[in-house]
Amino acid sequence: MRPVWARLLPYAWFLGALGVYLSGLAGSFLADDSPETISAMVSLEPQHPPGYPLLTLLGKLATLMPLGGPSFRICFLAAVAAALAAATAGVLARDVTRRLKMDESSSAASGTLAAALLAFSWTFWTTGLSAKGAVYSVNVCLLGLALHKLIVPGDGEKTWRGILGVALVFGAGLAHHWMSFAAAAPGMLVLLVPNLRRRGMGHAAAVAAFLLLAGASVYLFLPFRASTPLDLNWGRPDSLDRFLSVVTREQYRDVEFAPRGPGYWQARITHLVSFSMREWSPWLVAAGIPGVIALAASLRYVLAGLLLTAALVWGGAFFFAHPLPDRIFITEPYLVPALMVWAVLGGAGLAWAGQRYGKLNRAQWISAAAAIVFFLFIRGHRSHDFSRYHLSYDYGVNLLSGVPGGSVVFCEGDYDLFSLLYLDQVSRQRPDVVPVAAIFLDYDWYRNTAHRILPDVIPLEHEQGQMVVRAVRPLVYTSQHGGGEGVLKPVGLTMRPPIWEGYGTADSLRTWRALRFRGIWKLFENPPGMERDLLDSYGLQMARLAGDVADGDPRTAMALYRKALLLPMQPETEAATRLALARILLAEGKAEEAERHAVRAVDLAPESLEALVVLADISRARGDRPRARHILFKALMLIPAQGMETQREDLGRMLRELE
Repeated sequence: MRPVWARLLPYAWFLGALGVYLSGLAGSFLADDSPETISAMVSLEPQHPPGYPLLTLLGKLATLMPLGGPSFRICFLAAVAAALAAATAGVLARDVTRRLKMDESSSAASGTLAAALLAFSWTFWTTGLSAKGAVYSVNVCLLGLALHKLIVPGDGEKTWRGILGVALVFGAGLAHHWMSFAAAAPGMLVLLVPNLRRRGMGHAAAVAAFLLLAGASVYLFLPFRASTPLDLNWGRPDSLDRFLSVVTREQYRDVEFAPRGPGYWQARITHLVSFSMREWSPWLVAAGIPGVIALAASLRYVLAGLLLTAALVWGGAFFFAHPLPDRIFITEPYLVPALMVWAVLGGAGLAWAGQRYGKLNRAQWISAAAAIVFFLFIRGHRSHDFSRYHLSYDYGVNLLSGVPGGSVVFCEGDYDLFSLLYLDQVSRQRPDVVPVAAIFLDYDWYRNTAHRILPDVIPLEHEQGQMVVRAVRPLVYTSQHGGGEGVLKPVGLTMRPPIWEGYGTADSLRTWRALRFRGIWKLFENPPGMERDLLDSYGLQMARLAGDVADGDPRTAMALYRKALLLPMQPETEAATRLALARILLAEGKAEEAERHAVRAVDLAPESLEALVVLADISRARGDRPRARHILFKALMLIPAQGMETQREDLGRMLRELE
């Protein structure tokens, strides 16, 4: 009989991981699909393909908890699922080492290490902290439960019940994230074969097939809810063709199967290597190798099933999920099932190597396992503390703060649309404002919804590529993307009349004065890609607004430029911003501060004539005429022999004035 402490260990793994996740749980929601995920769960409507019906229903149950607000409750669901997945990985590794005839201390150590390797894996840790992460934490949890039923066989009735349990869990997995489970199916079949050889297993096939279909039948939720009035109702899967379009993710097919440009595969492989090294550190990545060696000796079919499962999930993400080269990071969560398998092999391998070559006793095992767990936690806890993260939530609040009463806000881009969707459907802020998913107006499934909500503004019919909207209410256009100019690029839709007119400098200043930046500064010594996009957007908008008000209100312009420079910018944008600020500072008699910004602008753009001219003006204002001449001569050398005659004449005139 197993000792009590051994039976309690899985609960300790679960509670330990849950405690870590709760300590860093997102304060509101991250800059991803989290606000859409929360809104869909609260309103029980289809999410973006493949719809995630199981997660939506689980999330709705989570929103009924008498604890915190909707955002916290969904994040809590993600944390519980991630902690349960980590504990399941630990149980898998522990049971594998027991089948390798290892002692109880080694088995306990292998489970602890596997649970920690998964729980503190860089990407999986993030899935336990946000609403969107629930997609991946629930996915790994279901996959781990199915693998456990296959790897730990019983006798007679226990095996029969295990196969039925696998069928039900696999069906539920298909109703959640069918792409991962379809990829994992061949590996699971390898693990299932030895169980099917047992006497009496044949008659379980019909019952197992029924349970699989029962689990997958959760997909019927999509057409049921889509037939009711909803605000977004992604894909409106209320007919067979639209249902199949959503479930098969037809909307993304052109992206995922499009030809790859030059350098794509090099960028993909480079990212994969850096991803692998980041997850645990190089020496812990190698921890799975002794696990492969140990299982190859006596549990070959278990090893084959695990490796095939991981390889096919990894291969599916690598070869079919093809974002743009600068957005490859969005495919990282797709790989977490492979991380779980490698964590199991890593835990078992470290325990096997420790017993075979180190002859560790219980005290030594406890010390070694504790040291690795502590290392993994310390290595990542600072980067995984989102408890004061409100950037995405505040971005939506900031958008609403400058919108006139009764407005219709046409949103292009996920950040703008999803944050306003949350504020509208969940927290009910500004009920007078109606957000519209402008990027979907060229699709009949959404245009009908938008017309139902705003019949006086959005017509039911329109010419392909052009939408004529009626300005009977204030119309505002917002986009996370640069430019726009009224053209909604994802579907090539042009809005008529241009809906950015009538929103002037006074409106922009009112918005700027109301901006909220809670917790923004701590996050962003090296912000992730999506957060950097938001900060770039803030900085660029503030710099443009400063330019608009510089002539009439230089003090406000200086404040705007200074605030913009606190945020990360592209080098060329930062150089232009610093130059504009330097000019105002010089006009206000603050030559010393102006020079600091001008010097930095020259460092960022050393071949910029404008930057050198501003720096020369500052030197002349400070009475350093020789330095001003030196800078102007340097600028003159940058002008080519042919062309730019006007610039050459201007520099010559300035040099003559300094003689």
